[in-house]
Amino acid sequence: MRFYTQVKGQKEAVPVDVEALDDSRYAVTLDGKRHELDALVLDHGAVSMLVDGASFNVELEDVNDEVAVLVKNQVTRVDVVDERRRRLRAATSTFTVEGRQVVSAPMPGKVVKV
Repeated sequence: MRFYTQVKGQKEAVPVDVEALDDSRYAVTLDGKRHELDALVLDHGAVSMLVDGASFNVELEDVNDEVAVLVKNQVTRVDVVDERRRRLRAATSTFTVEGRQVVSAPMPGKVVKV
């Protein structure tokens, strides 16, 4: 499954492909590099991870549309969305324009009242 992650402060989202290998093992492809990940959820909610043989204790907390990730005593806020949610956001995004704008109608007429 493909997700898009954007670390707070970065301009562009990065695609991340996640493939479940078995109950607790995953293959994660990030920036074209494939990583083997083994995750175990602990009783108090933290996650113990082995990423390419390196061990990490990770704590996650949902904050609005972002996830606060605590790794090595450093908190990073990450926006994580799947393909569907990303398209919905793009479809509902707003835009602003400045300066004089011209609106043309497909048929002639005169606006009498708004």
